[in-house]
Amino acid sequence: MYKIYVENAASQPRSVMAVGKDSDPAGVAEEISLKPGESATQDITTVSTGITGIAIWVDCPQERLNISVQLKKQTGELVKEWLCDETTLPEEGFCYFYLPEQKVELGEIYKIEIGNSKTSEANLGLKKTYTGNNQLFHPVTLNETKDEEKNTLFFQLLDGDCGSIIYFYWLIVAVGLMCITVVFACKALNLSKDIVVIISILLIGSMYLLILPQYTVPDEGSHFVTTYALSSKVLGKESVDQENQVLLEKESADYLLRQERPFRETYAHYIRGLLGKDGAITKKTIATRSPLSSAHLGYVPQVLGVTLGRLLSLNGVQIFFLGRLFALFWYCTVMWFALRIIPGFAKNILFLVGSFPMTIQMVASYNYDSVLLGACFLLTAYLLYLAYDEKKEKITGKDIVVVGILLLVIVPIKFVYLPLLGIGLLIPKEKFGGIRQKIIFGGGMLGIGSAVMLVTKLPKMLVAAGGASAAGNTTKTYSLIMCIKNPVHTFTVFCETIRQNFGSYFTGMIGDKLGWVEIEVPSILIIGYVILMILAVIQNEKMIHVWKKWERIWMLCLVGGIFLIVCAGLMFDYTPSISSTILGIQGRYFLPICIPLLLSCQNSVIVSKRSLDRVVIGSVIVLQVFIVLNVMITVMIR
Repeated sequence: MYKIYVENAASQPRSVMAVGKDSDPAGVAEEISLKPGESATQDITTVSTGITGIAIWVDCPQERLNISVQLKKQTGELVKEWLCDETTLPEEGFCYFYLPEQKVELGEIYKIEIGNSKTSEANLGLKKTYTGNNQLFHPVTLNETKDEEKNTLFFQLLDGDCGSIIYFYWLIVAVGLMCITVVFACKALNLSKDIVVIISILLIGSMYLLILPQYTVPDEGSHFVTTYALSSKVLGKESVDQENQVLLEKESADYLLRQERPFRETYAHYIRGLLGKDGAITKKTIATRSPLSSAHLGYVPQVLGVTLGRLLSLNGVQIFFLGRLFALFWYCTVMWFALRIIPGFAKNILFLVGSFPMTIQMVASYNYDSVLLGACFLLTAYLLYLAYDEKKEKITGKDIVVVGILLLVIVPIKFVYLPLLGIGLLIPKEKFGGIRQKIIFGGGMLGIGSAVMLVTKLPKMLVAAGGASAAGNTTKTYSLIMCIKNPVHTFTVFCETIRQNFGSYFTGMIGDKLGWVEIEVPSILIIGYVILMILAVIQNEKMIHVWKKWERIWMLCLVGGIFLIVCAGLMFDYTPSISSTILGIQGRYFLPICIPLLLSCQNSVIVSKRSLDRVVIGSVIVLQVFIVLNVMITVMIR
């Protein structure tokens, strides 16, 4: 593996700036046909201290073609010229042009001039695409006419090779070996299961911090700039400009070069940044985008990490990594509390769901899911503890405060998980001191959750009631009024959504596709997780909980209710009224209900004579190591 994948990737040129590396990043690429005698000029801004080459995307017909490619300084001084014909150009793709390392200053402007000779007998194909208001990219100039739509040519700016990937590989191997060592060390050191589980999650999460570089988790760019704005407020610095665009200091300006689909050079940049070999890509503060307007509680760990990184004057990659690391620490801390209090019959289920590939991806990122999922799992564990722990004889004021705080965390982020509070109905009335006190407790908690929901989500709910424009679309979405007037059609849409997509929701919840749903995990590993779900449901004969029929039915009702609320929310918020299915639903939205779903499948008929704890923990670690290797190989060969 090392020679086939790592050494080969390490020898490849390192792209420090790229447009069109991912074929067509914005989906709006246009082809340019450069006729004989015509030329194109592309300005580039340097983002490192050296240039070792450039790459241009070309479409070369199998006809006589002579072109020249020149790299010039802004003053017009020629740095290097390359002459090519149809025999040296690729039929379609990036063509690389190398030169001895050219030392440069950050922010210098260089020009790439591409000319199709008058002696050519064919047109040269190029590509351009819109790069938004990104201040590092410049519009292409065709025959001395600047592109009015601010399109940029497909190009790459090279600086050295990807040799630092070797360090990245050995770092992953070291953490992976530590994970496997945990399995063998737990018995020798006589560690408690809770400690072993938390160490396992921390080490697995650490691998995910590495194999999924900056901005490769869904919407992480938006979450990062929101976190950064909150960090600026903590530090007493200006967080946004007059247009409400978040201001990033020069250390974090590599946001402008983010690659949401990682490549081998993404790994190279990531590890170089972590080791302190790369610094800022610009000398000034940059404006990015507007921050997200809600769920600020979901960013507390990340804000602490980013703020600490800025106080320590770390570089952008290190600041980004520290924010993620704090999110992972938060999640591990919450999971430790949850595992300590949850009844024994549910521990394996909690660990398994809490270590799904999708779970780890989200909690080791800037997404507010690190706080949300941790709080949901802890709420579930705490309510089960109140209901079934024999040592817990009475509900106290402290218990009410804990549940109330968890609701205050969960509801402002995602109010759809408020029904998880319904697990509290499983608590015997005797622990409250009577049915009246139980009703007061339940009503009070529901009231707190509902009040927080109305305060934080009322504007959005009013919009949903009347219908709105779907994101990025002028088509009106489904509305509550529309659904009430057309119940049969609404029911059909829900049924069709479940029929077509239920399987993808299930595998997506486990994590069959990571990153921006484009890094596929082999099916055999997902099947392995399904088998572990079955094993986690099997109870040890020494610790059997017999579920009453009404308890099982109630848990399934909660699961079904939250599922329907999630679907309804995306139906009103995102789905055009002409759609026959609900759009925007992702499997990860159902992670909080996976625990009650699996608990409802437990029975006292199929039991194990010995504990399956080590089997589940060890199998999860082995599966995760294979997933990490698969992701790493997938990215390195790109």
